[in-house]
Amino acid sequence: MRTAAESPTVDPAEVARFAALAADWWDPRGSMRMLHRLNPVRLNFIKVAACRQFGRDPKRLDSLEGLRILDIGCGAGILSEPLARLGADVVGADPAVPNIEAARLHAGGAALAVDYRATTAEALADAGERFDLVLAMEVVEHVADVALFVERCAEMVKPGGLMIGATINRTLKSFALAIVGAEYVLGWLPRGTHRWDKFVTSDELEAALARRALRVAGGTGLPRPPAAFWPWVLDGALTQVAATALMLAAMRERSFVVTIAYIKTEPVQVALFGLLLLGDAVTPALALAILIATVGVVVMSVKPGASAGGLRPTLLGLAAGAMFGLSAVGFRGAILSLGLPSYLMAATFTLVIGLALQSVLLSGYLGLREPKVLAGIMRAWRPSLFAGFVGALASQFWFLAFALATAASVRTLALVEVIFAQAISRFAFKQRTTAREAFGIALIVVGCVLLIWAS
Repeated sequence: MRTAAESPTVDPAEVARFAALAADWWDPRGSMRMLHRLNPVRLNFIKVAACRQFGRDPKRLDSLEGLRILDIGCGAGILSEPLARLGADVVGADPAVPNIEAARLHAGGAALAVDYRATTAEALADAGERFDLVLAMEVVEHVADVALFVERCAEMVKPGGLMIGATINRTLKSFALAIVGAEYVLGWLPRGTHRWDKFVTSDELEAALARRALRVAGGTGLPRPPAAFWPWVLDGALTQVAATALMLAAMRERSFVVTIAYIKTEPVQVALFGLLLLGDAVTPALALAILIATVGVVVMSVKPGASAGGLRPTLLGLAAGAMFGLSAVGFRGAILSLGLPSYLMAATFTLVIGLALQSVLLSGYLGLREPKVLAGIMRAWRPSLFAGFVGALASQFWFLAFALATAASVRTLALVEVIFAQAISRFAFKQRTTAREAFGIALIVVGCVLLIWAS
């Protein structure tokens, strides 16, 4: 019996490279973090394809129950475990013994029954193993003989079964992103993880499958944003930066409270922008809810006898509210343009792109105009890490809401933050709530309740 090292499809150098990472496989912030991020995407694809092939309901928590699945090149079981949780009888195979040991240890801690084996595709095929579903995910580009590997995997597919493979396409884009970008610039993967000459094109993979008389039922790449996505996300990112700049400029006019009141007219403006740019309907009940809640904020914010500080801060405050409104509409437009079935994926993808654009643009601006400020920011990254994380987490919930409801309704409902701020002032700082503020709170509550009812 041949050892894994003697197998014609096994590349010993690749096996050694990944075996050295055995202890790192299950660290979502470690060298395998990109696989952890990719896992929900590929798991959903596999589940949907398997349910379509075998007549299952993908919404069921046990949608893969009774299916025998081979996860070849399983590593430490990042994909094998969630498949087992969906009810599948999973065999996880990998030629690297340390990976299999790590996989068994993790599955044992999670009380999951996964049949992990330190073996190869050839050994399994020679033993007569057969499976309803054979998976070769992110492994084809690491084998010594692609055609033979695919052939031996295909032998193990039962009649009427399914084989799913995923690999990195051999293009200039993949060289730039997967090797130069991910390994050398960003450090997301250890250097040397991939060799561009070993990437496999979709045509080459399909040809290898066809030689084993397997019909190619379909294929897809990772979700790519359509052309319409980019103007929307640029609008959202840039107008949010502009809104913040206008808000700070208005506050410098020493009209903080009045400025905030003008900025909080945003729900009215975002309702108009959403109607004009996205066609988001504004029903009479929704319009009334927005108006009542906005009036409530203005009543709370503007004290009797307070001066607006002149025309300039008024215009700056209104312009900041308009920019915040355009930003909300822009991000919602970007989310909708993706057309993804998962609102979570659409919202998260848009958020990541939006934050990346803002980070690059603002860093570039500071680098050109205020290099000392940028250097100071970079030195203080540790103290600001928690604040940045909380801000990004809050943005995640904003974007999830934009994916599910109109920007106007989301921004109106968000006016409840004024009530939370007032509660903190009352109970934490012992500041008395005036009759005027209580009336404003009542208006906000009425507006929000009406909004929920109208939705």
